[in-house]
Amino acid sequence: MRSGWVETAERSAPALLGLLLALLALGPALGPGFVLRYDMVFVPDPPLTLLGEGFPRAVPSDLVVALLSRIAPDQMVQKAVLIGIFVLAASGAAALVPSRRLGPRLAAAAFYAWNAYLAQRLLLGQWALLLGVAGLPWAVRAVLLGGRLRLAVALLPAAVGGFQAMLVSALAVLATAATAPVPDWTVRARRVVEAALVLGVLSLPWLVPALLSRAVTDPAGVEAFAARADGPLGTVGSLLSLGGIWNANAVVPGQESWWSAIVRLALAAVAVWGFARLRAPRSVPYRAGPGEAPSRGAG
Repeated sequence: MRSGWVETAERSAPALLGLLLALLALGPALGPGFVLRYDMVFVPDPPLTLLGEGFPRAVPSDLVVALLSRIAPDQMVQKAVLIGIFVLAASGAAALVPSRRLGPRLAAAAFYAWNAYLAQRLLLGQWALLLGVAGLPWAVRAVLLGGRLRLAVALLPAAVGGFQAMLVSALAVLATAATAPVPDWTVRARRVVEAALVLGVLSLPWLVPALLSRAVTDPAGVEAFAARADGPLGTVGSLLSLGGIWNANAVVPGQESWWSAIVRLALAAVAVWGFARLRAPRSVPYRAGPGEAPSRGAG
């Protein structure tokens, strides 16, 4: 029988790996001062404002940062948020692995917290979006386990991030709720409705201001922010390998080489193959959520 400290070390290993990846990725950004990069604008003494001009792109993320800056140093808030993205992403990906073996869990943690998608969005300063991406594995896990409160807590990082984070989360959460292995269609329908309600409530801080805003969009933005090829495999290949960012200045060094594109595409193919294997009913046992009676065939 393993000792308690060994089990504790194995449980915390994915989070520690996320911390290590954060230190490697952020490096000098963790030093004194603020990091200003495209959409990432942290400033001293941020004002407590609910809305800005135009669309609420920074709602409620700016307000949350302002509140946290009242109880902690401004610079530390930014660094804690950036480090937390890596730790949350790594630990969440590991928690989704249906195996107690440490190796597969660490592999999932590393690939989810260290990839072209995260790197490109971080280079664009889209920390609010990455909050939702980091919490996404926990949200998916909450849907599989069932329970409105559990899902609401898992979606809090995305709720803080705002509209981009919530939209990304909604795609995965609703798809998971609609396809999760459950005893009958009534349970599946109930989970879809519950997930939609939780997503809707947590989206109100940005959705209401967006509907009330008088800002207008420019159709040229669709082309300006469309996916682009950032490697030799074209636009589709770039997207399948988690790249394809619209901004050429956010391309990771070496990403345009053939070997990098092939390796990333191979990893994506392995991930899709693993996902297909996990979709088998025997691989993902059904767990009754709060208030649900387990069926005779449920494990």
